[in-house]
Amino acid sequence: MHQTFSLAVIPFHRAHVALTTVLRLTAKQPPAASETSSSHSESPQSTKESQNLFDEEPTVYRIISQEDFYQPSEFIEFLPSFGIGRLLILLFQYWNTFLSVLGSIAGYPITVYLERRGQTK
Repeated sequence: MHQTFSLAVIPFHRAHVALTTVLRLTAKQPPAASETSSSHSESPQSTKESQNLFDEEPTVYRIISQEDFYQPSEFIEFLPSFGIGRLLILLFQYWNTFLSVLGSIAGYPITVYLERRGQTK
């Protein structure tokens, strides 16, 4: 899903961003057969046929709440950064990846020690 977003303080800046929308729904049950044929003077056969038609009513869903989620790389689009924001987000993601790899290398001896200690017990 996409949304065009603009800030009131920067009138000519428009951001076209992608977002994920999460909807919480509730189901509304169709009315019972006794409510739909309350005081009709029809023959029993026609009432039975009409009830069969109404038994297959689709369930109606209503929205309880809505949440919109933006990716970090899309969030920077809200600011007028002239392309610098995307570069900063990309560098930040590379830096975090580098730190994760460095942490896994540094933690490897501890993991090996704890696994060996757990196998001897």
